[in-house]
Amino acid sequence: MNALSSLVAEAQLIAAKAKGLSLSQTDIARATGASQSQVSRVLAGAGKRRSKLFDKVCKYVNSAAMPAGSTSKAGAAELERALSEVWDGTEAHAEALALVIRSLGVFTAPPRGDGGRASKAAGKR
Repeated sequence: MNALSSLVAEAQLIAAKAKGLSLSQTDIARATGASQSQVSRVLAGAGKRRSKLFDKVCKYVNSAAMPAGSTSKAGAAELERALSEVWDGTEAHAEALALVIRSLGVFTAPPRGDGGRASKAAGKR
């Protein structure tokens, strides 16, 4: 997979995640300081290379999918260990691993408006 097709694939994943989170292009534009048309181009994968705005949009959409307070030092350390075990040290492999990790984000359930109480209650039955 070349860099351009990787960029397009990542853009499609982020666009699907944004849609699943009910984030509009206007919402993303406001949060990232971009115009709606710039966000549209990013989500369509229209760029020829990765840009700061592309990264900013990805970071915003991915952070919107994260439950509040879900980051931990232990979790970050575990991810670092896993990466060090599989990464061969090349830029191409780093890009491929990053794409795989980001693609897993589409499997994250959208945040619940009830703070997750419904799923916790279901587990007690």
